[in-house]
Amino acid sequence: MILAGYQAPSTLGRLLLDGEKIIRIHCEEIAVAARIRMLDEYSGHADQPRLLKWFQSTQPMQHDVFLVHGEDHSRTALAELIKGLGIAKKNLRLPVIGETARLSKTAGAKTTHVRATVQPKALECDWHNSYASTVIALKQKLATMKNDFERQHLLQTIERTVLKPSQPRRRKR
Repeated sequence: MILAGYQAPSTLGRLLLDGEKIIRIHCEEIAVAARIRMLDEYSGHADQPRLLKWFQSTQPMQHDVFLVHGEDHSRTALAELIKGLGIAKKNLRLPVIGETARLSKTAGAKTTHVRATVQPKALECDWHNSYASTVIALKQKLATMKNDFERQHLLQTIERTVLKPSQPRRRKR
């Protein structure tokens, strides 16, 4: 299994990279039998051309490719680009929630669809997603500001607005 890009602490990717032998996915314990490798110089978000170049360098592809990260339309678009490199459609997998893959050195990947263990509501964006996107947007905004004074001013404004709500004003008598 190849993990591309940074794996944040406490994520499944980080656990795999750290060599955990048993992981939990949707409350089920799963033994890890795969060899885990990391390509730190690649990011599926920003390095699509480099990923495609890497796929091209692995030809002929001996195993299946699982595209598991990202929205369906993004994974489908990447799969089309990979097919354009000569990787057979039968070797490209875009698993869905509830799909299980059994991997074998001799038989390749066999997938079966099982009843989803995750409720659809759990897949919707929640405050964690909003928090993550807000932090990313703030980081990008700070990076584009002209100087540290502007950055500090923005952060102080956020702090006053969010972290220290104003007290109700008292009327003068």
